[in-house]
This record gives sequence, C-alpha cells and structure tokens, in this order.
Amino acid sequence: MEHPCPKCGESVEDGTPFCRHCRAPQIRVVLEPSLEPAVRVESPHDRPEVPSAAPLFVPEMPQSLGQKVDWAHGLPCAAMAGIASLFLSLVPYALFGPAFLLGGAFSVYLYRRRTKSNPSRGMGTRLGAASGGFGFLFSAVITVATVVYTPDKVREAMIAQLKAGHYDPEAVQRVMDIINTPDGLAAFVAFTLFIAALIFVIGASVGGAWYSAWVQKRTRQ
Repeated sequence: MEHPCPKCGESVEDGTPFCRHCRAPQIRVVLEPSLEPAVRVESPHDRPEVPSAAPLFVPEMPQSLGQKVDWAHGLPCAAMAGIASLFLSLVPYALFGPAFLLGGAFSVYLYRRRTKSNPSRGMGTRLGAASGGFGFLFSAVITVATVVYTPDKVREAMIAQLKAGHYDPEAVQRVMDIINTPDGLAAFVAFTLFIAALIFVIGASVGGAWYSAWVQKRTRQ
C-alpha cells in the first residue's frame, strides 16, 4: 500500500523510511485512544464534608500546684527565717508554736521581697517547712553538742525540771534511772529532738501557708 508524502505529496510505499523524491522522513506515530479513564482532578469543593473532631479538653493544672519554688532564693530566705524563729523562741511560751509560725511567715515574706512574686499556698508551705527544718537543724546541733560535752549538766537540768513539776514520784524516779545511763540519756534526747522536729516543721509550714494565702487574698482585692 502507498500513502502520500506529507511534504511533497508524492506516493510513497508503506514501510519506506524516506520519500524517494524529497527525502522527507516517513515515520508516522499513530496515537491510539487510551483505555484507562482520564484522571479527574478532585477539587476541594467535591470532597464530602467530614465533621471536624471536637476539640480535645486538656484540664489546666491549678496555679498552686504548678508553681515551683526557686530554691536558689528560697533556701537563704528559709535559713534566715529559721534563725529568726530561734530568737523568737526565747520569748516565754513562744517555743510551743508561735515562734515557728512567725518563722514560716517570715520566710515567705523574704522570698516575696527577693523574687518580686506572690508565692502560692503550696509554695508557702514548702518555704515554711524549709525554715522549720533549718531552725531545727541549728537547735539540734547545739543540743547534741551540749549532751556530748556536758552530759552531767544536761542530766541535772532534766532532773530539776522533773522535780519541779507535779509528777508521780515513782514515775519521776524511773525516768531519773533511765537518764542516769548513757544509752538512756541518748534515747531521751533523741525522742525530745523528734518531737521538736515535728513542732518546728509543722508549725513553720502552717505559718508559711497562712501568710501566702493572706497575701494572695490581699492582692486580689
């Protein structure tokens, strides 16, 4: 079979690569229709509307629990407040609680002035407990040193206190027998320090929490 040359129009046999008249190439490319359907570009408007998911609820942490004490400033304030509580304990009857309440409040006051912030109640509790711990540490060092170097004077002071009180004579005698032994004196002093630690730490933490709550209430007004 023949077909016309696309350049000169002369007849050219099928399969001939070049026209014998004008030497034009005779390669023809036949495009057959594709059997695959054309890919349709999907527009955003054609997409079905999917209901958006509900926003996830994340509970917020209360401010009193989320704040942390800057101990670089908190420890010096607690130490100074612990020393102040020891001096306040020299006031009659202040040793049984008021001195350490004021010491805890004073530690929060110093921390507030140094950091220019309003500590939360939890921060005040931790600052107060730290001040009570420092106060107990200072007093415990003095007490232990006194017991180690002058045990006889400590026994005499304890016995004098027991005799001055209106206690059962038999109970006083049993306590005196315990104190007169080195192990008994050490156990008695250890028990006394344990009770003192509870009074120091608990009293100071309550004072710090109370002062922090009072400051926050005053700043909201």
